[in-house]
Amino acid sequence: MAKTWDEAVKTALDIYLHRDNYAYFYGAKGHVLTDDLMTYLWNAEPKYFAKYNETDKKRIFNYSRGKIGGDCSWFVGKCVGDMTWSGGIWSKCYDINSDIFKGVAGSVVYKPGHIGIDIGYGFYLHTPSELHTVELGRFKEWTVDWNWCGKHSYIDYNGADNR
Repeated sequence: MAKTWDEAVKTALDIYLHRDNYAYFYGAKGHVLTDDLMTYLWNAEPKYFAKYNETDKKRIFNYSRGKIGGDCSWFVGKCVGDMTWSGGIWSKCYDINSDIFKGVAGSVVYKPGHIGIDIGYGFYLHTPSELHTVELGRFKEWTVDWNWCGKHSYIDYNGADNR
């Protein structure tokens, strides 16, 4: 096991506390976002970025420039020590439950195409989309329609509870 559940949560909280240094950018994996890198990522995923027009693109580049870029899988991957895509991270989870209130701190929360991390006490962290950074959510408020929670196989959950 690479990390304990509290180390995964501490990693998530540290990134959240420094969230002004981060920007969601699809396909980014923790590099400083330059115009060259953003253009490369944009051109590498034309189907994903097709939803944005040129004005949106300029806003996204201006917001993201100079920040550390990452998408949801980068964020959760950094927390649990599994740097792959969201479905790849999810495929390594066990004790899957559709009742997200039964997750424990350090659990992965998932819906197809998006992933976050349960930080305990009814809260989660995730990176939602372009023009955003790491954001705090509360499960009771259902700001994200999570489908499942599960324990990641790289994390030691000994002592974790669903607080």
